[in-house]
Amino acid sequence: MSRSKLLEAFKFTLYVAIPIGVTYVYMQPQIVNAVVKELDYINYPAQQLTREEIMEKMKKGSDERKSRQ
Repeated sequence: MSRSKLLEAFKFTLYVAIPIGVTYVYMQPQIVNAVVKELDYINYPAQQLTREEIMEKMKKGSDERKSRQ
């Protein structure tokens, strides 16, 4: 093989191997969790109502609908 073909084969190998290697390393569950925590990707706002308050409102609405019928 000529020198230019070896260089092209080497570059092709790098172009294929680097994304595969990076994907393998960074898709480990521990690393994904660390990145998500560090960069604060998932940040839910505080709820205005508790679960009990929501259930109470649903019960009131259900009772009102039943009383109208």
